[in-house]
Amino acid sequence: MRSIPDLSCGEGCKPRDPPSCLQPDRVSGRDGAGQRRLSGFLYASVGSYLARVWRLFDFRFTRHPPLRAPVVLSPAIDVNLFTQHVVTDLRLGLSAAAAGLFDPATIHFRVWRVDRRMPLLPGLLLVTLFIGLAETIGTATQGWIYPHQAAGWAAVSPQKFGSWFLLMIISDTLVALVSRPKALATAGATPSAAIGAAIDAGPARPTSPPATAGSLPARSLPASSLSE
Repeated sequence: MRSIPDLSCGEGCKPRDPPSCLQPDRVSGRDGAGQRRLSGFLYASVGSYLARVWRLFDFRFTRHPPLRAPVVLSPAIDVNLFTQHVVTDLRLGLSAAAAGLFDPATIHFRVWRVDRRMPLLPGLLLVTLFIGLAETIGTATQGWIYPHQAAGWAAVSPQKFGSWFLLMIISDTLVALVSRPKALATAGATPSAAIGAAIDAGPARPTSPPATAGSLPARSLPASSLSE
């Protein structure tokens, strides 16, 4: 059983509590290194997931915010994860700023051979929900526990939903800096109205069966033979 520090919502350890409140003796090594490795794995796995699906589903975007905006927002989110224990917690304001940035955006993706689309902000929230579900299962099976669960299992705090959403913003920003969000259409391409109509449509079906190997092309009859 592992107990990891809850840096995301301020539960368990108080700002002036000694490091022993993180229970480093219950993880691999008494220096707390096991906690850092486990926490780092949890955070890195989210970014790895985003990078993977970005490529597999060929993400395209409309009205994606300019990268300079989330690049400014993400460090503020990361700093607040630590400073919220000693100063004012700014998660609500940061979440509102993130929602304002990503709410206009639409993500377009391809599943097998069919193009789909959905608003980007609900997509980030859905991934956040699944992360929360995974954390609930992980702590229920005692893969790891948070300090408030040391006396007995309890549901992961709902406050962590907001923290994981902000983590999604950081992860999306890092992956976007590498993969660079691509627009659905460039100037002079299909008009936006036609693009919207084409999305969610299945691949075109052939109107005639393909020619088999060795078959001869059909020949048109001369006009004289048709008149007879």
